[in-house]
Amino acid sequence: MAIKHILFDAADTLLEKPAFYPTLYALLRDAGFDLKMENLIRCHRTLREDFDIPDVTDRRFYRKFNQEMLRRLGVPGSEEIFENIFKISKSLPWVPAPDIQTLKTSFLPMAVLSNWDGTLKDKLRKLLPSLSFDPVIVSSELNLRKPDDRFFMKAVELCGVNASEILYVGDSPKLDIVPGIKCGMQTLLLDRYDTWVETSYFRVKDFSEMMIYLDK
Repeated sequence: MAIKHILFDAADTLLEKPAFYPTLYALLRDAGFDLKMENLIRCHRTLREDFDIPDVTDRRFYRKFNQEMLRRLGVPGSEEIFENIFKISKSLPWVPAPDIQTLKTSFLPMAVLSNWDGTLKDKLRKLLPSLSFDPVIVSSELNLRKPDDRFFMKAVELCGVNASEILYVGDSPKLDIVPGIKCGMQTLLLDRYDTWVETSYFRVKDFSEMMIYLDK
């Protein structure tokens, strides 16, 4: 089926915090824990599949999440470590994905479906001024969120094409790929860190590979 619309996740797809993993790695190293960066990244990213991450995160959420992350890594947590991880999680800014300008070569209309608070639309306008996304569908505005099927079907309605004519691109199997497939969309798993190398889902490492996929 021909693709007529590309639908993107936002967090860690269009926008990311590239300093997060190096900063977290340095924090744990300075606390005396010798971890491999690839193990830290894999643990963090797979753990996100097991948590219901709210649109607005607070200390209580981060403490629970980071406590489990450190447990899986075999690292004893402390209040100081939890607080420092919370601070870097909240303070680091969102920036455009490194290859975001690749999307300018697409002739297909683009949209966004994201679990985010009410700041997303303004953030996309400010950080990605050369790209146009319509519609931008935000969980906080509809009181629906991924992986709820109704959220995805609302995106189909607003994009104005059949579900099978939408390519949905996101970084989470649980939140993006599984519900996208269930609703009849074509999907691509964006796996910049090789977290899901053994997956059976269609997978790309970056937007350049996505463009190659679209040309097939």
